[in-house]
Amino acid sequence: MLLPPARPLALVVGVSGGADSVCLLHLLHAVAPELGLTLHVAHVDHGLRAESPSDAHFVRELAASLDLPFHLVTLAPASLRTAHAGIEAAAREARYGALCAIARNVAFPGQVPCLAVAHHRNDQAETVLLRLIQGTGVGGLGAMQPATMVSYTQQPAESLVRLIRPLLQASRTDLVAYLERQDLHWCCDASNEDRHFLRNRIRHEVLPLLEEMNPAIVAALGRTAALARAASDRLERHDAELLAHLTTEAITEERVVLDLERWRGLPEPDRQGVLYAALRRLVPDGRELGVVHIEQLMRVASKTTRARGPHPLPCQLAWTIAGAPWRLCLHQSDALPVAVAHPWLDGVWRQDVGALSVPLQGVVPNGDWYLLISRISGAAAIQTAVFDTNPWHVLMDADRIGPLQLTTPQPGMKFTPVGMDGKHKHVGDLFTDAKILPALRIGWPLIVDDSTRRVLWVCGIRAAADGCVTPATRHAVWLQWTPATGDH
Repeated sequence: MLLPPARPLALVVGVSGGADSVCLLHLLHAVAPELGLTLHVAHVDHGLRAESPSDAHFVRELAASLDLPFHLVTLAPASLRTAHAGIEAAAREARYGALCAIARNVAFPGQVPCLAVAHHRNDQAETVLLRLIQGTGVGGLGAMQPATMVSYTQQPAESLVRLIRPLLQASRTDLVAYLERQDLHWCCDASNEDRHFLRNRIRHEVLPLLEEMNPAIVAALGRTAALARAASDRLERHDAELLAHLTTEAITEERVVLDLERWRGLPEPDRQGVLYAALRRLVPDGRELGVVHIEQLMRVASKTTRARGPHPLPCQLAWTIAGAPWRLCLHQSDALPVAVAHPWLDGVWRQDVGALSVPLQGVVPNGDWYLLISRISGAAAIQTAVFDTNPWHVLMDADRIGPLQLTTPQPGMKFTPVGMDGKHKHVGDLFTDAKILPALRIGWPLIVDDSTRRVLWVCGIRAAADGCVTPATRHAVWLQWTPATGDH
C-alpha cells in the first residue's frame, strides 16, 4: 500500500481534453486522497483550430465536475505559425513552457514543482521511431522517461519542474477501454489525423505497417527505449566521472572549465560525452543544443587554440578557449569564461562608477579585493622594490605623478612600459602578449594619472616608466591589491 506523503503535494495535470489526458486526470483524482495529492487541471489553448475554444470549455467543465482548480493559458497562434523551428515544435515548447509556469506558481513552499502528462506506450513507440528517422544517439533512443526534470525557461536550475508520465507503460487501447467502462467522454482533435505532421504519419502509416511484421512492435519499441535508457544512464555516470577529473575549477551555474589538453587526450566518444555532461550541468533541459553544435565545437576545440572566443551556443551559452594553461570553458554567454582569482571591475562597477579617484594614502574597496595605498620614503621604496615581486603591487614616485584614478581600458589607450626605453605600447597589445582573455580585458583595472591621462599601471601586468621609483626618489606611493579576506 502506498503511504501518503507527510504533507500534500501540488500536482498540475496537463489536460488537452483528449482520451489520454482525460483518463490520466480521472485516475489521479481517484488516488489523490491516498497519495496526498492536491490536483490542478491545466489546459493550453494554442488557438490553431476553430474548435479549440470548445475543447477549453470541455476541460473547464471537467475540472469543475471533479471540484478541481482550473488553469487556462491561451497562446498567440500567429507567433506559432511563424516560428523558425516549425509550428509543431513551437507549439510543444510554448505548451510545456505554460504548464511548467503553472506548476511553479502552485507548488507549495519548499517543494519541487510537479507536472503530470498523459504519454503512453504508443507515444513512446512513435517517439523511438521519430528519433531514428531524425538521427539520434543512445540517449535519444531512450525516448521519454517516466520521470525527469525539465525547465522550458532560461532561468537558473531552481526553476526546474519534475515532469512525470504515469501512463507510460499503458497502451492507448487500455486507456480507451477504461474510459468506456467508466462511461467517460473526451474530445477528438482532428489535427491528429493530419498526415502533414511526421508523428501522425508514423502513427497512421509506419506503425501499422510494422505491426504487420511484428504484432508486438509497440511493446518491442518500448523495451528498446528502456534498454537504451539504461545504457544511456550508465554512460552518463561514466561521463560525469570523467568530467569531475577534467574540471580545473568548481562547477557553477555560470561555467564549467575543462583542462583542454587532458580533454584532447581522451578517445573521441569520451570527449563528446564530457561535453554533453558539462552542458547538461549548465542547462539540464537544453533542447536547442543539438548534435550539430556539439560536433562543431568538437571539430574546432580538438585541433586549435586560436579560436579563443567566446563563440555562441544555443540556450544563451558560449564556449571559449583560455590559455596559461589551456582550458576549454563552457559558460553562460553573459558570464566570464573562467573564475577571476584577481582584481576585476565588473559590469556593475563599469556602469555605475567607471572611474574612481584614488587617494595617495588610504583604502579603496572593490568586492573581494581592496586597493591599499601607502606613503613611504624613497629609501624605503628602493628597499621594498627588492623583495616585493608581487605583480599586483607597484611603487610609484609621488613627485612624478598627478592625482591617481582607478579605471578600465578604453580603445586606443597607450602607455610607456618599464624596460622599453621610452617606447609606447598599446594596452591591447600588452593584453595579447600576456595572453589575457578578451572577456577579461574589458574589466581589467588600470591606474591612470588623472591630470595627464597617462596610464601608470596595467595592474598585475606592467607598470609605466613615467612614474617608477629611481634612486633619486624622495617620496613614494605603494599600491597593493589585497584579498578582502586578508590572505596574501
